[in-house]
Amino acid sequence: MPIHQWCGRRERGLGPRFGDADTIHRTIYRSLEPKKIWNDPGRFPGIVRDYGGAFNLEFSPDGTLLVAACQKKSIVLFDPLTEIQICAVKNAHTECVNCIKFIDHQIFATCSDDTTVALWDIRNLTTKLRTLNGHSGWVKNIEYSKRDRMLLSSGFDGSVYGWEINNYTEYGSVYRRVLHTSGLLRSRLSPDESRLVLSMSSGYLIIIHDLDLANLAGDLEGFYPNVYRLMQVGRQLIPMAARFRHLFYSKRKKNRIELVTDFPPNNNPEMISSLAIHPQGWCTLTRNVSSDEMTEWSVVHDIQELPHDEESDEDEEELAEREQNRREDDNDQAEESSSSGVNVARDPQPGTSGMSGRSARGSELGGMFRLNVTMREMMSSVESHREPAVGSNEANANAEDQGFIRESCFSPDGRIICSPHDHGFRLLAFNENCNELQHATGIWRNEKAQQLHEVKRKQCHSSLVVSSQFSPRFPLLVTGCLLGKIVWHQPALY
Repeated sequence: MPIHQWCGRRERGLGPRFGDADTIHRTIYRSLEPKKIWNDPGRFPGIVRDYGGAFNLEFSPDGTLLVAACQKKSIVLFDPLTEIQICAVKNAHTECVNCIKFIDHQIFATCSDDTTVALWDIRNLTTKLRTLNGHSGWVKNIEYSKRDRMLLSSGFDGSVYGWEINNYTEYGSVYRRVLHTSGLLRSRLSPDESRLVLSMSSGYLIIIHDLDLANLAGDLEGFYPNVYRLMQVGRQLIPMAARFRHLFYSKRKKNRIELVTDFPPNNNPEMISSLAIHPQGWCTLTRNVSSDEMTEWSVVHDIQELPHDEESDEDEEELAEREQNRREDDNDQAEESSSSGVNVARDPQPGTSGMSGRSARGSELGGMFRLNVTMREMMSSVESHREPAVGSNEANANAEDQGFIRESCFSPDGRIICSPHDHGFRLLAFNENCNELQHATGIWRNEKAQQLHEVKRKQCHSSLVVSSQFSPRFPLLVTGCLLGKIVWHQPALY
């Protein structure tokens, strides 16, 4: 239905019809066109500001301010409606600025490769409110928990730090390390702050359900996700990992762990570099480079809690206890045989086709690990979209631009995904009708991963697009590239 017809029905006081909202949203998103270009070296070579690439774009909570994190140590503030630069802070950090996060309407935080996090007040940008030191590696992500009043920062040092920014002493801000794991790339809080999602360089996600930041460090002390994942894949008992099985039980009330490893066929993820959460917290969007280093994939995973299955937990505990008893019996028999000098062989177990005792235990261990692997791992992902290289030129460009993180994002209504692609972007929907996720029935009827539907593709930059963001208030999309060019996209309804 055309926009003018929909407006006419509203003027006459007619109620909305089923599917009208989907049609209107699809029309609006398809009509997004570049309206304003900032810092275009091609059009205005004499007045280009050399801030470097726009690594991150972030709107204030009310949508009245846009802040860009730039490659050359700077942050730039804009009025989103007039597309005018308000001010810029040069040398905001001593290395490139990676991420921006608003704490409220006036205070925001930045993080950088200089291993620090900085707090800023938009009312006075001449100096930082505070510099937070603690990381030993590049800081790539910032989140803020309103419930705990704690700023969370994560970096390539594998640590997630919690900063009590309202609790300041003469020695600096009070902070603590709430989590540490090798291979950590990105971290995101769900909108309701009940889940913390982590992406790993080993190609899987960690979801911490029913998040309790106060006790997270103690609950996960000594837990190594990579070792636990190795135990799952290898189907071999690793005692230092097996003792943390209780973290995965569905009956656990706080800080329950889940490893998400389901990816589409032909996608063997190696580096999950980009991570975004659906506005309703229903799913997560990841961007990964496959192990062949030739293809990039955008994948959406369902991260909602699965129904509690206490029987599965009990069965798993019984299997673990049975295996522990069997290991103790083996040790006793080994001691007896060594003392008597006689080799003792266990009889084959029933149903093992005459396998040796060790092989039989391995078979039963396999059953235990199948229960121990998270349930979602055995499900196909909700939907996925492969971004293939178009022609040999793009393949070469990807090789040259390797190593840059490309930030994808959800629209505020959760219907659309903006995925940076080459020198532009793609708008992707869950189905051809641009339905919301819970109404995209084609997804739930299929057990296999479904391909996302491309709504629009636009080439509008002169370099690789690395950041994108929708306004939370206006029908506006902003994208940034490696040359520092920022483009405003608004609906052009003709």
